[in-house]
Amino acid sequence: MLDFQLLKILWKKIYSDIVKKILILSRDFNHKGGVVNYVKLLIQNLSKENFETEHFVQGRSSIPLKNIFLPFIILYQLITFKKTLRKSMPDLVHINPSLYLRSLLRDSLYIEIINNFHFETMLVMFHGCNKSLADKIINNFFFSKIFRCIYKKPSLILVLCNQIKQQLVKIGIPSEKVKVTTTMYQNGQVAKQYYHSRANNKVKILFMSRLVESKGLYIAAEVGRLLVNNDFKNLKLIFAGDGPEYKGLKRYINKYELNDYVDVPGYITGEKKREILECSDIFLFPSSSEGCPIVILEAMGAGLAVVTTPVGAIPDIVKNNKNGFIINSKDPKDFYEAIKRLIEDRELLNRIQKLNRKEAEENYEAKVVTKKMESIYFSIINGVCPKVTGKVDMNTKEGLQPLKNLISKKEVVALWTNSKSRSSFPIRYQKMVSHSTEFCEAFRKIKTN
Repeated sequence: MLDFQLLKILWKKIYSDIVKKILILSRDFNHKGGVVNYVKLLIQNLSKENFETEHFVQGRSSIPLKNIFLPFIILYQLITFKKTLRKSMPDLVHINPSLYLRSLLRDSLYIEIINNFHFETMLVMFHGCNKSLADKIINNFFFSKIFRCIYKKPSLILVLCNQIKQQLVKIGIPSEKVKVTTTMYQNGQVAKQYYHSRANNKVKILFMSRLVESKGLYIAAEVGRLLVNNDFKNLKLIFAGDGPEYKGLKRYINKYELNDYVDVPGYITGEKKREILECSDIFLFPSSSEGCPIVILEAMGAGLAVVTTPVGAIPDIVKNNKNGFIINSKDPKDFYEAIKRLIEDRELLNRIQKLNRKEAEENYEAKVVTKKMESIYFSIINGVCPKVTGKVDMNTKEGLQPLKNLISKKEVVALWTNSKSRSSFPIRYQKMVSHSTEFCEAFRKIKTN
């Protein structure tokens, strides 16, 4: 069986400025969530001059009824993925699992398929920071051995917080194979103007997330009640999002007569989301479990002061008493005290707002983060297939040697003279070969030497 990877590697050696093809895996774009938002922004902002992207849909359907057949859907996706790999021959495969058991099991199958195709350029980016699952893997010899066996195969693993990097190293993944990165936000989606310090002095506090208890929904609601009861009545608390606790939140608001002070617009997106972010002052996010939440980056990008908890990557983003407040507690009174301080000290609030906007634009905006990801892509691709430095002189033994080291004479003859195999090459490589006299000359010289 002919190894078409040899032809691909040889082409890269001669033409190092070739457009790189990246195959990116995630759920379909109709889903709501951080992973999908990240992949969308990444594909939109990657340089079209350097990268050609293809998105492969995996996992649950965004149409709930289809998930009745989920096992068959997953099997079909795995079969389709094999065909996609064979057809597109990507330079790099980028997988985006969450640190949850179901996702780890599913994506381990994709890693094995990629490995069986002898692709050496594979990037895994873990979204989320599930410390409890990582602890269970660390403390179980059998699970940790399986995890090591599978997740040592990618070229690089990206994580969203230092805590998860440390845990992966404890499991047995080499430290140099794990890097900490961040997610991103799109500046134009969160703010076009910079309000704040309005004349009426009304403070708007925003909670924007899925309406579930683990996000600190009722802690935020109780903070609102404490503020109103302590005569901070010139405020508006906005709960933006949907979820199973929507009705429970409405009952809480009615019970404590907070309707004049609380607004629940539901799930917001587009222009409505941008408007709410623009006119808010403080972002309240008392979540108990996170990865690297995009909502915090969006809030900072819109110039909001952040009051939150030390979970996941949040302590890497929000520095206590500098660009917000980190509350290591579940007591609503502690969050109340932090927000009270911001309301009473308008100079402090304004300073944090300006600092957050600057910090977000310089470090977390989509174009900035995508540039960093492009560098990671290049380093992985070039690490496996190093570029030939300088011009390759085909008329000297020294110039020809890098090519001869890659491929044997017998293999070149088989690849180049077998018309059947030549027609089986992916279309983009057929075009390269047919339009490159230098490429043909390289083969001719290797065959005759």
